Amino acid sequence: VIDPFVVNGDPSAYAEAVNTACAQDFAIVGSLSTGDGSLGDLIDCAIPNLPARALSSANRSAPNTFAVVPTSATQQQAGGFRWLADSQPDCCKQYVIWSTNAGLANVTKESAQAAVDSAGFTSAGGTALADNADQAAYAPSVDEMKTDGATFGRSDLPYASTISFRKQAEAEQLDDVTWFCLPQCYQPGFLVQ
Repeated sequence: VIDPFVVNGDPSAYAEAVNTACAQDFAIVGSLSTGDGSLGDLIDCAIPNLPARALSSANRSAPNTFAVVPTSATQQQAGGFRWLADSQPDCCKQYVIWSTNAGLANVTKESAQAAVDSAGFTSAGGTALADNADQAAYAPSVDEMKTDGATFGRSDLPYASTISFRKQAEAEQLDDVTWFCLPQCYQPGFLVQ
């Protein structure tokens, strides 16, 4: 029996899913979540955690985590960001949307910021928005991107945020920007947009 859990990058939902798995399952297999920094009872229950990738240093350093694509707890996967910096003209002065949910914001900032720093990205600012912000809430961010010359846009929120962010940028004719979506976009709902 497989118990699927959809957590949409929310650390509290991830911790709840881990706690449920600890109570009823023999292992956690194939997970990938930007909210994986909230481990719940993972270490205490000691079931094997076999994620596709462990994104947070807390998850990577748990003694019972064995990622399919392993990384060190002190290293970040920067290959995608380095490829963008090398292959996209005038990339990458980034603007980032992060969550008003402090737990989610801290986890994604930790995992992504070290990677973009190592790739040589610079900052064009950023702001915090609610995970369910509507498209109009992105207008001030798009304006700031224009003013500060952003060439790279990223949202660390659930995938609906990336869709709203890009639609608002298109509505305001913000062109010549490279867009990036973290692992929360690796799901069918994003692709149909």
